[in-house]
Amino acid sequence: MDTAGFLYLNVANRWPAFRWRGLELRPDGALRLAHVPLYAGSTETMSELPAPEGPAGLALGPDGAVFFTDPGGDRLLRIDPCDSRVCPAPCLGGSGELPGQLRTPRGLIFHTTRHALIVADAGNHRLQLLDPRTFQLLGIWGGPGTAPGLFDTPWTLASDSRGAVYVVDHGNKRVQKFGPQGSVESGFWEHAAGAGLGQPVAVATCDADDTIEVFVLDATAPRIAVFDADGNLRRWLDLPDGDPLVLLAAQDSLYLGDNASRRVLRVLPIEPSAGAPLTGGIVIGEAEGFEGPVAALAADDSGGLWLHPGGGATPIRMVRTGGYVRDGVLWGGPFGTAGRPTLWHEIEVHGGPLGTNAHLQLFVRTGGSSDAPPAPPNDPDAPLPAPWKPFPPDALRGLVRETPTEHLWLAARLSGQGRQTPVVEQIRVDYDPDTWSRHLPAIYRTQAQDPELLERFLALFEGFFTDLDEQIDEMPRLFDPRAVPASWLPWLAGWIGIDLDETWPEEKKRRAVAGAFAAAGRRGTPAGLREAVRFATGVDVRIVEPVLGATWWTLPGDGDAARGAGRLGVDTVLAPAELDGAVLGTTAVLDGSYIAGEDGFGSHLYETVAHQFLVQVYERQVASPARLAAVRAVIEREKPAHTAWHLGVIKPHMRIGF
Repeated sequence: MDTAGFLYLNVANRWPAFRWRGLELRPDGALRLAHVPLYAGSTETMSELPAPEGPAGLALGPDGAVFFTDPGGDRLLRIDPCDSRVCPAPCLGGSGELPGQLRTPRGLIFHTTRHALIVADAGNHRLQLLDPRTFQLLGIWGGPGTAPGLFDTPWTLASDSRGAVYVVDHGNKRVQKFGPQGSVESGFWEHAAGAGLGQPVAVATCDADDTIEVFVLDATAPRIAVFDADGNLRRWLDLPDGDPLVLLAAQDSLYLGDNASRRVLRVLPIEPSAGAPLTGGIVIGEAEGFEGPVAALAADDSGGLWLHPGGGATPIRMVRTGGYVRDGVLWGGPFGTAGRPTLWHEIEVHGGPLGTNAHLQLFVRTGGSSDAPPAPPNDPDAPLPAPWKPFPPDALRGLVRETPTEHLWLAARLSGQGRQTPVVEQIRVDYDPDTWSRHLPAIYRTQAQDPELLERFLALFEGFFTDLDEQIDEMPRLFDPRAVPASWLPWLAGWIGIDLDETWPEEKKRRAVAGAFAAAGRRGTPAGLREAVRFATGVDVRIVEPVLGATWWTLPGDGDAARGAGRLGVDTVLAPAELDGAVLGTTAVLDGSYIAGEDGFGSHLYETVAHQFLVQVYERQVASPARLAAVRAVIEREKPAHTAWHLGVIKPHMRIGF
C-alpha cells in the first residue's frame, strides 16, 4: 500500500514482493517461525537404541487405542487408551505361518472402510486383516510371489479416502494398490513403474483439493515420488542425504523419519514453480527435543504425532505443531516511489514485543535498480553479507540513515530456541519525512553544509516524543470497552462505578463494562436484578413481589360468589387490620390499631407486604455453598434500598420413577 509518506509492506495478508525460508503464514497473515513437532520428554534411553533394520507398524484405533508391531518378537501390541497399559494382542497364534500367526510383522494401518487392522506380515509375504476389538482374523491378502497381488516381504502400508490400500512390496521393489475388498489394481504400478524408482521403502497418501496424492519414499536417491491415484507421476521432492525409512502425510505436511541423523523432519510437499524442472519440496526443519531411531509414525486426531523407535520399545507421543524451527529469514524488494529519489527515513515492525528467547534483526539496502543485494545464505549461522546493512538486534524500529535513492530492499532474520517464535504482523517504511526542521528558521535549512545531517540530528530528539504522540493519538482506545488494553479495564470500570471480579475471563469483563450503562437504567427492577444475578453467577432466578398479588378477603356480596370471590387462602389473604380502621370500644387494640387520616386510608393493609420480595432458585443451580453465597451477595448489592428480601431454594420433594 503506497500512501503519502509511508509504505505498508504486508498487503492483503500475503506479503507480495517477499520470499522467505523457515517461516510460515498464520491464518491472520502474520509471519512466524515454521512449526515442527515437539517432544517434551526425555530421549536418554532412545539415544542408546540401534537404528531399525526395517520399518515397524503404528496405527490409531477408533477408540483411541494405539497399536504397534514388534518385528523381532513377531508380536502385535496395544496401548490402552484409558490407563496406557501395554499388552500383546490376545487371540493371535504367536509366531508362525498359520492364519492368525505372525512372522516379522512390519507395516500397520487401521482401515476405516473395513473397520479392520491390516498388518504387513512380512515374513509370511501376506497381509492379514484383524478385528481391532477381538483380534479375530477377518481375511488374508496376497502370498509369496512376483505376480500382481503377491508379495516378497511387504514393508509399509497406506490407505486413501476411497478405501484403496497401497503396499510397499520391498522384495519386488514396487508399490501395489488394492481395492477395499482386496482386489489388486495392477494398473497403478504399470503406470508408476516408468518413474524410475530405485528401492521404495515407505508410502503415504493425502487428499489435496479433492485429489488423491500418493507419496513414495525412494531410499536410493533419496527422494519422494508424488503420484496420483492412477500411478501417474506428478513431481519429485528432493531430500537431503541420509537414511530415510519412514514417511507420514498429515494435514499439509510430510513427516520423514531419518535414521542417519536420528531425527524426524517436516517436509512441505509444494508444487514446483512455473517453468521449473519437475523437482521441488522444502525440508522445513526437524522435530524439537527428539533424537533417536524412527521405525514408524502415525498422527492422531488431537494434534499428536506418535513415533515408534523400533523393536519392542513403546511408542512415544509428540505434539505435531508444538515446536518451531530455530531460524528463519524474510527478504524482499525493491520498494520505491515512482522511480524518483526518496529519502528513506524509518522502518518499524508491528507484531508485539519479543518474548523470552525470541529474536529479530532487520537488514536494509538502498540504491538504484542495479544495486540489488544477494539472497540471504542458507546457513542460519552465516550473517547476511554486504551490502546488507544490519540494524541492532531485537530493534523493532530504526532509522535508515542513507542519502535519497530510488529503491529500498529489506530483510529480517527471526530466531528462537525451538519453543518460542517472534511474530511479524506488518512492516511500515516511512520516507520523505516532515521533520522538525520545518520549525526552524529557513536560514538553518538553506545554509547548512550537510542538510541531511541536520535532519538526522533532529530525528534523534523527535524520537523521544514519538511514543508520547502515539499514546495521545491512541487515547480514544482507552474509552472503548472492546479495544481498551486488558490492564486498563479496572480503570475504565471505575469510571462507571462497577467492580470487576478478578476471576472473570477478559471477555466477560469487557461485556460487563460495555453493558454497565444499560444495566444502570434497569437497576432496582426485577428484570435488572435477574440479569445481574445471571451475569455474575450464571444462575437464573425468579422474583416474586407479594404486593402485586395481594387481594384482601371479604364476605362475598350479591353476585360475588358467581365470580369466584371469597376463596380464602387460595388467591386471597386476610387483612392485617380492620378495613375501616380502629373503633374505640370495639376493634381498637393497644399496640395493634391503626389510626390514619383520609389521605392514608387503607395504607396499613399493605405494610406487611410492601417493600418485600422473594427470590426463588432451584436447588440444582446453587448446589455448592460458594454459588449460593455468590447469589446472595449479588442480590444484596443490586436490590433497591429499604427493601427486605428472602431467598427461597426450591427443592424436589417427589420424583416419579424412583
